[in-house]
Amino acid sequence: MKRYVHSLLILAAVIISVLLSGCTDSHQQRLQLEELERQNRADSVMQDLTLAQSLADHFDRHGTRNEQLRAHYILGRTYTDCGDLTHALEAYHTAAASADTTRVDCDFHTLCLVHIQMSTIFHQHYQPRTAIAELSEARRLAYKDNDSLMAIECYFDQANEYERIGDTAMAFTIASDAARLFASIGEEDRAAAAKNSTVMMLLDQHRTEEAKAAIHAFLASAYTDSLGNVELGREIFYYKRGLYYLQTNQIDSAEYFFRKELRDGLDVNNQIAGRKGLQKLYEKLGRADSVAKYAAEGYEMSDSVYSLSESQNVQSLQAMFDYTHKQLLVEQKTSELRKTKLYMVVAVTLMLLAIFIVVYLARRRARQHAVATAKYQSAIRELSLEDRLSKSPITMHLKKLANANPPKMAGSADIKALKTLFSDNIPALFDILNSQQQLSEQEYMVCLLTRLAFPSVSIDRLTGVSEGYTSRLKSRLFKKLAGKDGNAKDFEHWIMAIK
Repeated sequence: MKRYVHSLLILAAVIISVLLSGCTDSHQQRLQLEELERQNRADSVMQDLTLAQSLADHFDRHGTRNEQLRAHYILGRTYTDCGDLTHALEAYHTAAASADTTRVDCDFHTLCLVHIQMSTIFHQHYQPRTAIAELSEARRLAYKDNDSLMAIECYFDQANEYERIGDTAMAFTIASDAARLFASIGEEDRAAAAKNSTVMMLLDQHRTEEAKAAIHAFLASAYTDSLGNVELGREIFYYKRGLYYLQTNQIDSAEYFFRKELRDGLDVNNQIAGRKGLQKLYEKLGRADSVAKYAAEGYEMSDSVYSLSESQNVQSLQAMFDYTHKQLLVEQKTSELRKTKLYMVVAVTLMLLAIFIVVYLARRRARQHAVATAKYQSAIRELSLEDRLSKSPITMHLKKLANANPPKMAGSADIKALKTLFSDNIPALFDILNSQQQLSEQEYMVCLLTRLAFPSVSIDRLTGVSEGYTSRLKSRLFKKLAGKDGNAKDFEHWIMAIK
């Protein structure tokens, strides 16, 4: 038995050691995760895939649901910065699946960022409907995180996706509504940007005054300087402004901004927009020369090539995503099965250990009790009769009751234990007491307590009678039991002589 318990104790110690080791390791991993999160917030380039993957693997085994969410989000950001968007999507998908949104402490902020990152990838690869779904979920999570600004931004970004799929009415509604919401929380610059996104849609409806107001609101925002130059990345504003001037027949101003679009906006979208603006201008002037013709053809060609490239990219990305997503589901199920088996082995081991310990302790306690009882009984046998009587537990207990302040009477259990003491040690006393006239319970107690050498005053207290009563009763008992006249002392000598 001891050998089995010893083996189980060693096993338990190993398990506890591993768990404690995991706790220390988890602390270091948390510090590393927090450092990567700081780098991400600082917009640093994330390229340490080995570290990011090891953190995700660690927290999958030992972390909370929030830690798993955070670790896989950082892994996704690292894959994104490394240009591996397929694995980035997988990491984001795993991060979202790790979150427990039913818990009050769920990290809704990070979960919102996960869906924003996925929407960005789908936007870049021209999947507007999927991007809209991700942005809608991100908006819902932002509101759960009480982040109104983030929620409105996610809502506003949907306008661009609706415009991509040709639903300009919905795009206009969302952009206008977002402008109002931004303004309601004091974000005037963002409200101006939202209004600016409606300019082309307003011009398509010939609502030039509203378009003019939107342009002026953007010019008054922090996104432009005092000369009307926009910050980097917002050059498409020149094209919108040129369209406004073209529609209001301010030809020179229109040509100036279309050419400014070509000069300052260097990416393909700005180049296409600038050529398209000049094409519209030349068409309005009726100059059907070769420059205008080639500008229009160049625009159409660029647009076709760009659309074809995006379409191919979408198909490739979707195929890779579907394949790797299926692989991930298989790996997740396998991993969960391994975890379940491990938890069951640990649980059963600890349960068996607990059973063995309980049985072992129970048997040990029983053996100790048996040994103690044997020792006590042996010691009792070695004592003289008077020692056994005076040192018995009931005698010691009754002395405590008599000497208590205030004194306490003997109870029925005490009387029963007292009678047992005499039946075991002086059975002759019972014969004498029961062979004479019938004794009352009070007289019986006086006889037994006197044989234990209790003084009269103590007997008074234990039996609850007035002081002096027991002394007078002893004289009567001497006459009743011994058949002689005498006092209390005579009775005491007589009963003490009974062995």
